[in-house]
Amino acid sequence: MHVLTYQLLVVLLARAVGSWCLLRRRFDKWERCRFVAFSCDCCLVVAADFTKRKEKIAADRLLLNTSMDLSESAGED
Repeated sequence: MHVLTYQLLVVLLARAVGSWCLLRRRFDKWERCRFVAFSCDCCLVVAADFTKRKEKIAADRLLLNTSMDLSESAGED
C-alpha cells in the first residue's frame, strides 16, 4: 500500500475572493437583491511535496485555471 502525505505550500486565488465578498454584501438582505453579473478569473496554484514511503518527490502543479461567467438574478413578483 502506498502512503502519500501532502504539504500544501501555495494557494493563489485571483479576483474570486473580491467578487464573492461583493456579492455577499449585496445579497445580505432579500429586500436588497438586484441583478448582478460579474466575471471571475480563478487560479489555484499548488506547490506540494509528496512523500511515498521514504522517497520524497517535489511537485509544483497548476491544478486549476478556469474562467467563469456567473450571472445571478433575483426579482420581485
